[in-house]
Formats: sequence, structure tokens, C-alpha cells
Amino acid sequence: MNSTNLIKTIGIILFIAMYAISFAQAKKDHKSSNQHHFQFSEFHWNGSSSPEMNKGFWTGVKDGNTICLNMTSSPKVKDFKWQFSVCLPTNEFTSNSSGVSLQREAGTLVLNGKISDWEGMGKFEFIRSNDFMAYLDKQGISDVDDRIMLKMFLGNVTKAYVSELASLGYNPTAKDLGKLASVGTDIDYIKSIREVGYRDMELNMMAKFYIHGVTPEYIKGLSQAGYSSVEPNMVKKFLIHDVTIKYINELNRMGLKNLDPNDIKKFAVHDVSTSFIKSILNLGIEDYRPKDFVKCKIHDIDANDLKKAIKQNDENLSLKDYIRYIKHS
Repeated sequence: MNSTNLIKTIGIILFIAMYAISFAQAKKDHKSSNQHHFQFSEFHWNGSSSPEMNKGFWTGVKDGNTICLNMTSSPKVKDFKWQFSVCLPTNEFTSNSSGVSLQREAGTLVLNGKISDWEGMGKFEFIRSNDFMAYLDKQGISDVDDRIMLKMFLGNVTKAYVSELASLGYNPTAKDLGKLASVGTDIDYIKSIREVGYRDMELNMMAKFYIHGVTPEYIKGLSQAGYSSVEPNMVKKFLIHDVTIKYINELNRMGLKNLDPNDIKKFAVHDVSTSFIKSILNLGIEDYRPKDFVKCKIHDIDANDLKKAIKQNDENLSLKDYIRYIKHS
């Protein structure tokens, strides 16, 4: 097998794996939320560009009152594979002679093929709405390719949604709308985040806030703990690394107040717990920097190691010096 065929084979295997994972995740997202979240993945090689995504193949299974779909590129496409996974309410579809269809402002999704009790397979076609495309163009939103248009359709982006974004002072791009649609970021969520201080945040970051579970309550908790106006990307990282308000309040009670948010993030990354910090502070070490606790974790130094080092030194050293002493002992 030559290198080109090997790369293609690996790509197909990865694509199949992503297909299965995305389908499972789409069902999970549906069960945990009323929003129509969906998963999208793609794989291409030989420098191929994105082909049209308005046609392909679908498979579907019933899940309660929804049909969970996988829509994929045609097997005839050699150098590019893509797939969408989404769960949609069955009552939004209408039947026709060849299958079912779903009509929304952005266009119409037609599922042709074998369907029995909302399970089946076949070919699909997505037909853009000329009226919706004209509206987007009038709003100055251009470069709407098939990928983004299908995302807007599946996320049910409407004229009213775009209009409300504009009323809030945003000038969304096609890419912004596709991102917001893909994770189900609604207007109420955007307003709630703006109300707690993040009025000038870009829509791309707003979508990331939504993805990682940033809530107005979390932001208020940060402010009450002494961390108001934390940079948006850092707030996102706090959620990624499970930095809780409880953890920050515990740091405050231990005297570690007004820290650089990046230090708190590093604490979380390196599993610097409040009990770990307390075990060190209980040794009576008063000269320390936040990053010294991180260095202890990195070099696998705990309170017992420090206790031995203290006994071996007549003078009181800083935590930094104790770490250096232990490393070179």
C-alpha cells in the first residue's frame, strides 16, 4: 500500500469513528437540552476543497418524539468526507410521495428513501430558501457556503434571530451564524451574558461560552469572589478546567485573594487543591508565590518533603528556596 492510499485508509477509519461518536453525542445533547444541537465533522486530503453539501445520504433512528439523523457525503466523493448528526422533532416534518421533508426559513430538507416508523435510510437534499438568502444579502451577510447554510438550517436560524442580533449591536458574519446555530446559542442567553458585563464580546466567544457552560450565575459568582471583568477567554478556560466558585472562595479564605486569573487556571490544570495548599501553609512557610504551589505539583513535592527540608535548614526559607533545596538534595 503506497503512502497516499494509507493516508486515505486512515482518514476513512477516523471518519467512521467520528461518525459514530458524533451520532452518540447528538443524541446525548438532545436528551440534555431542548435545543437542536448537532455535530459536524469533516476529513479531506490531497488539498481538496469543500464540495457541495446540499446532497448526500441519510440514516435515521427514532428517539422518543424525534428522529436522530446522520447525513453524510456521497461515497462517490473520493477526496472529501463530511457528516452531520442531529435530532429533530418528528412533528416538524411533513410526508410526501417519496419520503418526508422539513421546511424552515433557511430552506427545506428532503429525506427520500425507505422510512418506517421514523427509522430508515436514503438520500437527502437541502434546498436553500431564496427569500432567506436575499434577506441575508440585504443584511450584508455574504459568503454563505453549503456548510454554513446547512448549519443555519439545522440550528433554525431565522430572520428574527438575525434581526435581534443586529438590534443588540452585532454585525454577524455567516461564520458567526453557523457557529451560534451549531451549538444552539439563543438570544435570551446572549442577552443574559451581556447583562452581567460582557456586552462587547464577539459572537464567536459567545458561542464558546455557551459550549462550555458559562452562565450569568457563574460570572456573578466570580465578581462576588473578587474577580469581576475577567477576560472572556480566561472565563472559558476556567470552565474547561473545572474552576468552581467554591474553589475560588476557598482560596480567598486561605488568604490567596486577588490572584492573577491565569494562576488560578494553572492551579486547576496541575490539580493544586485547596487541601494541598493548606498542608503547605500549615508548615509555617510565609514567603511564597502562587506559582510555587504549581512547581511543587510539577516536581512531585508535598508537605512531607517540605517538612523534612525545614528540619534540615536552620533559617526560614521561602517556598521557592525550599523547592530548589529539595530538587538539588
